[in-house]
Amino acid sequence: MKLMIYASPFDKTAGKMVKHLCRRYRGSDTVYLPSLGEVEVYLRQPSYLGRLMVLMPKDGDDLNALVTLSHLMRDHRLILVLPEDDIRINAQSHMMRPRFVTYSDCDPSQLTLVVDRLMATDAAPPMKAAQ
Repeated sequence: MKLMIYASPFDKTAGKMVKHLCRRYRGSDTVYLPSLGEVEVYLRQPSYLGRLMVLMPKDGDDLNALVTLSHLMRDHRLILVLPEDDIRINAQSHMMRPRFVTYSDCDPSQLTLVVDRLMATDAAPPMKAAQ
C-alpha cells in the first residue's frame, strides 16, 4: 500500500509528525507532498495499489481546499490530523469520510499505530465467500 503524507512545510507541529512518519515508513512506498497542487496532481495519476493518505491541513482554508479534492479521494483510506479542536473544522472534516481523525497535538505513536493497522488490513488476503 502506498502512503501519501500531506502537510504544509511551514507548520512546525505537522513537520515533526511528517519526520516521524517518514522515518517509520522509510522502506515502504511513501510520498511526502508539501502543497495542495502536488496533492491534486498525485491524485489524478492512476494507482493500482491502495493508498493510505495522512492529511494535515494547517487551518480551515487548507481543509476547505482538501474537501474540494475529496472526490478524488473516495477510493483511498484517509487519516486527518486537524490543527485544532474546532466544531466547524471537525464537522467539515467528516465530509471527507476519514477512517481516523486526530489533532496535531496528539502523540505521534498513536498515529503510527493507526497507520500500522490500516496497512496491515490492506496486506491481509481477501475473504472468501461463504458457501
